[in-house]
Amino acid sequence: MNLRDIIALLFFLLGVYGGSGQDILNNEADEHTYFVNIYENLTLPCFPHTEDDAQESIYWRWEGEHEIGENVLEDSSLALSNVTLLNTGRYVCHREEDDSVVRSFHVIVVGPPEAPVNVSVHTSTVVAIVTWHLHLEKDWEGTVQGPKTSLHLRYRPLASLQWHHLPHHISPTQCRENILHLQPNTTYEVQLWASNRLGESDTVTVMATTQADHSEMEMAKRLEESLNGFRPGVWVAAVAANVMAAGSLVACYFHHRHRKSGETEDPEKIELVPNIIENPGYRFPDLDPAHQAFLNSTAIAAAAV
Repeated sequence: MNLRDIIALLFFLLGVYGGSGQDILNNEADEHTYFVNIYENLTLPCFPHTEDDAQESIYWRWEGEHEIGENVLEDSSLALSNVTLLNTGRYVCHREEDDSVVRSFHVIVVGPPEAPVNVSVHTSTVVAIVTWHLHLEKDWEGTVQGPKTSLHLRYRPLASLQWHHLPHHISPTQCRENILHLQPNTTYEVQLWASNRLGESDTVTVMATTQADHSEMEMAKRLEESLNGFRPGVWVAAVAANVMAAGSLVACYFHHRHRKSGETEDPEKIELVPNIIENPGYRFPDLDPAHQAFLNSTAIAAAAV
């Protein structure tokens, strides 16, 4: 093989691989991404260059499986009307004669974001921690053309109609937020939702009650402990003993008062001692002789003095 044959072989190889490389570049260039808003219409052209190409027989496939024929127009374009999120996917136009790919499109239908899920609220006395999970559509969240999602959070005491909104922006990738300066032992209504330029998601509502402060908790704890140690039988016995003691004191008081008044009002008892002193021979008709003798001797001794 001389130099001329070698040069000819090199040109041949360059032509083969160069053509194949150009086809690969063309196929990559034919991969188009379309963003379409939900409920809008979209037309995908199979042959955008010349009218002669439109005369070829073609067919469309969606996601490589389902063949689409009812929405193909006369110029081989595919018409999608009133699209929904279910229309998102890869649409490919094929030539019927060799099943080769003419053109492919990645269609992304964008709409309002989904509502947050797994929303929960954990409270202390004056702080509430809100946690959640938000599903983000990776097809449009990381692109310039796609809508950007924002989160919104508001809260209010259940007894009030005034809502408090968090003033700062909540990132869609964030999954936690703190609510400060709450009132202890108060029930709050917390609402969370997502939005973009196409609309808002459903609102998720959660109720949560903050804990009581330490002083109230301590008083409640002591009250609970006292109630746990309470015995009704002991309490009844103590009350009965106190009532009986009070009754005894009252009875003694009235008995003493009655006895004292009786002694004051009996004139014979008042004059008894002077009569004995003045008249040593005074006789007590109701006493026996021994008592009579004792009293007489006592009276005589007193008179002698």
